[in-house]
Amino acid sequence: MTRQSHSFLYILTIITFLLMSAMPTHIVFADNGTSDDPPLEEPAPTEEYPLEISTDETIEDPPIENTISVSEVLEQVPDGSVVVVLNEDGSAEPLASQEAAEILIEGDPIWCPVDHTPYDDDNGCTESTATFADLVAILTTDASYQGDGVIWVESSYLGADANPIIFDGSISNLANLSDLTIQGGWSGIDGSKSIDPSNPSLLDVPLVITNWTGDIKINDLDFLNASSDLSEYPSPPSLPASWEEWDFNASLIVETNGDISLDNVSVEGNTDDDEGMGARLDNCLAEPGGCTATGDITVMNSDFSANAYDGLNGESSGDVIVKNVTATGNDGEGVDFDTNGEDQINSIVLNNLTVSNNNEGIEIDDVAGNVTLSNITATDNDADGIDLDNIGGNVTGTDLTATGNTLDGVDIEDTKGTVTLTNVKAKNNGDHGLELWDIDGDLTLTCVLSTNNGDDGINIENQDEVIKGKVIIKCSQANDNANEGIYIEDATSVQLLSATATGNGGSNILIAPGITDVVIRTIDCNPVPYSLVYTTLVCTPPDSTASLTNIIGDQVIFYNLCGYKAGIFNRSSDRTPKYIPGGEVYVNSIYEKVQALEQLQGLDTPAQKDSNDPGLYVKVLEELPNLLPDGDEYLSDLLIIVLEDGQFLDPLPADAEVEIRFHMPEGLDDGAELAILRWNGVEWEDLGGVESADGQYIQTTSDGIGFYVLVNR
Repeated sequence: MTRQSHSFLYILTIITFLLMSAMPTHIVFADNGTSDDPPLEEPAPTEEYPLEISTDETIEDPPIENTISVSEVLEQVPDGSVVVVLNEDGSAEPLASQEAAEILIEGDPIWCPVDHTPYDDDNGCTESTATFADLVAILTTDASYQGDGVIWVESSYLGADANPIIFDGSISNLANLSDLTIQGGWSGIDGSKSIDPSNPSLLDVPLVITNWTGDIKINDLDFLNASSDLSEYPSPPSLPASWEEWDFNASLIVETNGDISLDNVSVEGNTDDDEGMGARLDNCLAEPGGCTATGDITVMNSDFSANAYDGLNGESSGDVIVKNVTATGNDGEGVDFDTNGEDQINSIVLNNLTVSNNNEGIEIDDVAGNVTLSNITATDNDADGIDLDNIGGNVTGTDLTATGNTLDGVDIEDTKGTVTLTNVKAKNNGDHGLELWDIDGDLTLTCVLSTNNGDDGINIENQDEVIKGKVIIKCSQANDNANEGIYIEDATSVQLLSATATGNGGSNILIAPGITDVVIRTIDCNPVPYSLVYTTLVCTPPDSTASLTNIIGDQVIFYNLCGYKAGIFNRSSDRTPKYIPGGEVYVNSIYEKVQALEQLQGLDTPAQKDSNDPGLYVKVLEELPNLLPDGDEYLSDLLIIVLEDGQFLDPLPADAEVEIRFHMPEGLDDGAELAILRWNGVEWEDLGGVESADGQYIQTTSDGIGFYVLVNR
């Protein structure tokens, strides 16, 4: 069977299933053609006429001229159907004409210079071709096509190629092409670049772009059951010698020195020889000693599922961004990025991923910079849900769900920077909920729920040397695990702040005896935001002063700040917000301004700090910027804010000052040594102060806004 007659059968498949044999007339337009005839009535259902299409026959390489008779095209149409072919002017073409045959077959695909519109006359585009193979033949033999370009593929394209589509930049004139975009979902309208992302073009054979030097973008393409072992292809492409056998079995292969971008790409059902990969992206081009290219990889709004090996696999030494991606039901990893130890990825961001029922959900190795994970669901994988290894920068994970995996829910090993995980659910995993090994920087876990796992809920160890950083676990639970709830083998210090562990098969909390700097405290994990109220400062001439007083008697006098908005705020044991009476009101959360306290090591118990109200000291300290100096007992605090045009005024103008007047607490011992401290962003500054005749402790400063604390020494 010739190449063109084979492609026509694909087109006729569409005609056959649309027509059905009872349809009296079918009108076929040339591109951009129209008709004034009324729409045809809906035909009654009839028996379908399936077409048997063989894909086993060898297609000879020389291009075949377009000398196809209409009879070859129409012989597959069901009996009783009438086909009318209209040209661009809406006039009927005789079915026996070559023009009619060309109208039936033209429209896919076409290469155009990047800034040109497809089908424009004399615009440097290739002719429209029936298959990718025909287009590759044109680009290979005609040196006039060069530079950055776009291959436009109509949304109606339904896999017209019988063999893998190969763009090999080392062959002939393909080296003249640089940046290349393959754009599916095209309307096919003359002079239009209109795209319908909901109707992508379909390929059922692999697409290979190799030995390329420019950027590659692939948009709005679906690959379905696109299986082929390229190593066994009669004319295999030139692929890197470092690739493994399974790398040749991917439905989509991109290998270039430039950037790689995929948007709205689906690669499903590559089951070739149990090693069929979804997408294989490589702009590392590793050789002994490291990567030879530095391009970035971006994958957006795509699906890589039901493949016999990895869903999405990439090597890069640039920045990698993967967003809004699903990879489920793959026999290998759902998403796998590394450099095979030859070099390191610069940084990687994964956002909004679903990776389920794979061998391993996510595997990220060899990253020089930061790894950022957010909104990840990794469930029911045969190994780990999320696996990170050999990370040179910081790891940040937010909103992670790792449940029902055969091994660990989250496994992070060998990181040089900090690891910060927030809002993590790790439940019903076969091994650890969270396994965190060889973390050199600080490790902070906040709002982690790790329950019903087959080993430890949270396992923190070091296989090589003592962990250099702190371990901080806040507002977290590790319950009903088969072994330890929280197991910490190595750390310079440990802080467990409202971290609970109950019902575990081993110890609920097990901290190695060698870790002596340990604080276990209860904090408020659901703080009620305090409100700040700002009032316009009004001065009475000739004075340049204005004052604000809160309802418990603390007062601030503002000098040379007439007309500014200001607010003062402090806390009490009942956690009731204290408002400034009257004035123009702006309400914000104090937590927008205040960093939560994380440095608690070295404190005595709350009861020793305040025997009258054990909870008061804890509540206040959690909201102050940092620990008070050793020996200083908290009495009261003020947060002073001055606004100019809605923004914090910091520092104050040169001639402005504030006088702080703390209401003296009752019950102080005679001779109590008091002081006012201010947090300067790094440490507490001692401002001193004096007791006034009206029973207040006061100090004047030009430092302005911020936290001021009254302490007893």
